Amino acid sequence: MTVTTLKSTAHDRFAAHSNMLLDYANRIYLIAALVVVLILLVCGRLFLLVQVSAYSKDTAVRELETVASRRDIVDRNGSILATNLMTGSLYANPKEITNPRMVANKIHKIFPELDKKKLLNKLQSQKSFVWVKRNVTPAQQQKFLQLGLVGVYIERSEKRAYIHGRTTGHLLGFTSIDMQGRSGIERFFDKELVGYGKPLALSVDIRVQNIVHEVLGEAIKTFSAEGGTAVMIDVESGEIIAMVSFPDFDPHMVTQNSKAAMFNMATQGIYELGSIFKVFTTVAAFESGAVKLSDQFDATKAIKIGKFRVGDYRGKNRWLSVPEIFIYSSNIGAMKMLLEMGKDKLQETYQKLGLFEPLVGLEFGEIAQPSLTGHWSEARALTASYGYGVATTPLHFLRALAAVVNGGKLINPTFVKGNPGRIEQRVISEKTSRTIRKLMYKAALQGTSRRSRVNGYMVGGKTGSANKIIDGKYDKKKHLASVTTIFPMNKPRYAMLITLDAPQGTKETHGFSTGGWTAAPVAAKIIEQAGPLLGVLPVDENDEVIQKAMYVKVEYDNEKRALG
Repeated sequence: MTVTTLKSTAHDRFAAHSNMLLDYANRIYLIAALVVVLILLVCGRLFLLVQVSAYSKDTAVRELETVASRRDIVDRNGSILATNLMTGSLYANPKEITNPRMVANKIHKIFPELDKKKLLNKLQSQKSFVWVKRNVTPAQQQKFLQLGLVGVYIERSEKRAYIHGRTTGHLLGFTSIDMQGRSGIERFFDKELVGYGKPLALSVDIRVQNIVHEVLGEAIKTFSAEGGTAVMIDVESGEIIAMVSFPDFDPHMVTQNSKAAMFNMATQGIYELGSIFKVFTTVAAFESGAVKLSDQFDATKAIKIGKFRVGDYRGKNRWLSVPEIFIYSSNIGAMKMLLEMGKDKLQETYQKLGLFEPLVGLEFGEIAQPSLTGHWSEARALTASYGYGVATTPLHFLRALAAVVNGGKLINPTFVKGNPGRIEQRVISEKTSRTIRKLMYKAALQGTSRRSRVNGYMVGGKTGSANKIIDGKYDKKKHLASVTTIFPMNKPRYAMLITLDAPQGTKETHGFSTGGWTAAPVAAKIIEQAGPLLGVLPVDENDEVIQKAMYVKVEYDNEKRALG
C-alpha cells in the first residue's frame, strides 16, 4: 500500500511538471506567432507606404518633357553671372478633377496672389493640360503635396537665375519661362547655351561692372538725368570689360519693367555725341597731310552754315593752335581744319574707323546701325567736324576710338573672353595715334575733360555735349553730356565712354550740365576704383621720362602767325 501511494505521488508530480513545460511551450509558440504576425504587419505597412509613395510621385509629381539644361555664364575671372536653379510649376488636367471649386479653394489658400475666378475657369475647362502656377517655391510645393489633390501636379524644372540682377540686366538679357534666350547674351548664344557643358566665359569683369553700375546710377540721381550709359573696352584686344545702361531692369521680373527700362542705350541707341567726335576730325586732319600739329587757325569769328552761324561755347576769341583747338574744344577751329583738308577726307576717315559699318560678329542680340551714310555736302561735313549731324552707337564710337589710341589698329569688339574671332586691320598711322594720345592727355590735364583726371593713372579724355533730337528736331532744353577717357595714356589699355541723358545742373556744378561737369567726374570715380582691379598701377606723372614722352607744345605762337 505504501509503495503504491508513493508511485502515484511521483506520477502526479511528473504529470504536473509535463503540463507546466507544455504550457511554457504553448506560450513561446504564441509569442513567436505574435512576433511573426507583427513582422508581417510591419512589412505589409512598409510595402503599402512604398506603393503609396510611388503612386504619389507618379500622380502628384510628374516629370514633363522639358527643355534641356542651360549652361552657366561666367565673367572673365570665372565668377558666375547666370546659372540654373531647380524649381517646380503647378499644372492640372481638368478632366481628372471632379470638384473644381473645392480644388480651386485649396490651391488659392497656398497661392493667394492667383485670381480665384480665373483659376476656377482653368480647372473647369475641357482641356487636358493647363498651367496653374509657374516657379513654385519648395515650401509651396510641400504644402501642395500635403493636400493630396487629384488632377493637379508638379512639374520639376529649372529656372534661370541671374546672380547680379539689375547690374547685368542689359548685358546678359533674360530667358523666357521656357529657358529660351530673349535678349542680350542669352539671345545671341541661345543655341550654344542649351544643354550641359562648360560655362560660357565672357570678357566682362563683374567687379568693374558693379563699380560702373553703382557710380553711373549715383550720377543719374545726382543730376536728375533721364538715363545714361557707360561702356569700357580693352583697346588692345577689343574685349568689352563693362557695359551698363539706365534705366535698368530686373531680369527675373521682365513683365513688370517698362519699355524704357528694356532699352539698351549702349547697343540700341543712336546718338549725336557732340565734341568727342573732334577726336576723329583731328585724326582726319593729320592723316590728310593738310594740317600739322604746329598749325594755327583764326577762331575769332563764327562760321555760317546755311541759315545758322556756329561759334564756340565760352570761346577764347583769338587765334588757336591745333592743340588748343582740341583741348578747348573749339567748334570754329574744327571747321577751319575741315575746310583745310576738304570734306571728303573726313568722311573717308569715318569710313576707315568703321563708323559706317555694322558691328559684324559682335555677340549680342540687339545692335542698331549708325546713321552716317550717303555723300556729304560741305554743310554736313562742317557740322560733322564738331560732332553734329552724325549719329552712332556708343559701341561704334568706342571701336573707332580704340583704333585711334592703340597705334591705329581697328579691332572688332567682343563680349567673349580672349576675342576668339579677332579681326585686326591698320586704319591710321602710328604717328597720328601717338599725337592724339598726347592731345587727349593734355585735355585731361588742362582742358574740358580735366574733371575726369585721376592722379597717377595717366588719364586722357575728351568731352562732348549735344542737343537731343526729339521727333526729328533738336530740343534746346535737353542734351546728351558725354566724356570719353583712356588710361593709362602712356601705354593705352582701356577706353571708356560715358553718356548722361538730359542731365540737370546742380549747385555744385554752378548750374552747368555739360559733359565736363557731369560725365567727366563719373569717369574719374570709375577709374579710381577699377584701375587697381584691372592691374593698372599709379605712376609718377612728373617723372622725366613720362613728361618727355607726353610732351606737346600747346600755346599759340603769335610770332609765327605774324610770319604768315
